[in-house]
Parts: sequence; structure tokens; C-alpha cells
Amino acid sequence: MALTLATLRQEARDLIGDTSVVSPIFTTQQIDSWINAAIRDLNNHFPRTIINTLSTTAGTHTYDLELTFIDMIKVEYPTGDDPPSYLKYRSSKLVTFWNVSGAYTAGEYITGYYDILRPQDADSANPPQIVISESPPLGETITYTARVEHNPLVDSADETTIPDRLTHLISLFVRYKAWQELSTSEGMDPDPIKLLAATQEVNSYRAERAYYKALDNAKKAQTASEVVEWKMPGADRIY
Repeated sequence: MALTLATLRQEARDLIGDTSVVSPIFTTQQIDSWINAAIRDLNNHFPRTIINTLSTTAGTHTYDLELTFIDMIKVEYPTGDDPPSYLKYRSSKLVTFWNVSGAYTAGEYITGYYDILRPQDADSANPPQIVISESPPLGETITYTARVEHNPLVDSADETTIPDRLTHLISLFVRYKAWQELSTSEGMDPDPIKLLAATQEVNSYRAERAYYKALDNAKKAQTASEVVEWKMPGADRIY
């Protein structure tokens, strides 16, 4: 069951002991900001996997992808072949990228290639794009499997796409950021008769280590359970 921002917020407050309704140490805005920062960090380690389709336009080689696109796993084109036909990755800057449909190359039967064009900004009018080598007819379908970012959370009822088995990492990240905030605040306005800043810095470091240790354990657990895809010699299909 997907957890809401409100649930993640409460779990984080419970972990750091900031449960006072009347006078919490950290504002809701701070907690929510750290939760979304945790999600952005987890995008680097556990991105979301989606399957999507694109409808082709006659003679058009380039199509927009999601703004949250990270990388491509596989591209099936045209959709519906039995067995399925997968495009092979190759840079579209190469002359050999174009006009290869149905050709034998180095002993492999290649149905075509794809390339990914990545924007260097966050402008929604400039999304990542996929380029296919073939010149398609109208109305065919490209089916692709890709890794994308998890959705950010804005409203309390928003549900995260982070799997439940990984949401404990969000609370650990918030704890790390909470101690970092306390340490920074004390360091900017220290009390000369206290060693509080040094203590909070140590706690911040320990919380950071705890987060990254839990993250590493989660990555090891996932790696151990992943299914390996085998590529048969002389074929460009995944089974």
C-alpha cells in the first residue's frame, strides 16, 4: 500500500522524537522538504520502472519522453511481433544508425536502432527524446521499458511511488537532515560555555552513516534478488 505524505511525515517525526502538536521543533515545511530530498536521493539508487507506449507518426523519427526519464531498459518496435523485436542502442550521430531495418550486421539480424537525446535543463518544453532509426508509418506503436524518477509529494494526501520496503530510508534521511540542521544552527550562533555544537555535529555524522548503511543494505538485498536477463548469441532479443 502506497504511503501518503502525511504518513511519511508522521513516521519521520516519530523517529526524531518531534511529536509535539503545539510546539514542534521542526516545521511541516522543513519535514516535507527533507522527505522530498530523500525521494530525490533514492531516485539515484531505486528509480521507478515503467512500461509506456508511443504512437508513431508517418516519417517521424523523434518522440518525447517523460520529463522524469532517467534511462532506457529496452525498446520494442514494432509492438506485437512474435517473437518481439527489440531495437538496439546506438548513437544517432553515427552514419550506421540510419536505414538498417532488416539488415544483417556482424552476424546479427538488426531490426533498427534507438538513441536517447537528453536536455541539459529542467524546462518542461524541452523533454528527453527517443530517436528511432526506422522511418515509421502512421499508427504503429513503440513500447518501451524505462527507469524514471519517483513522484514528488506536495499535498498531505499525495501517495509516494517508493515501495513500502524502502520507505524506512526516508525517515532515516529526515533524521540525518534534522541533526544537520540543529548542528548548523548551533554553529552559526554558538554558546561559548557549551559544547553543544560539537555534540550535534557528531550526532549528525552518526545519523548520516546510519542512513547510508541502511541504503547500502537495501541495495544489496535488491541486487541479490534481481533476475538476470540472458542474451542469446547472434540475436538481439531478450528472453
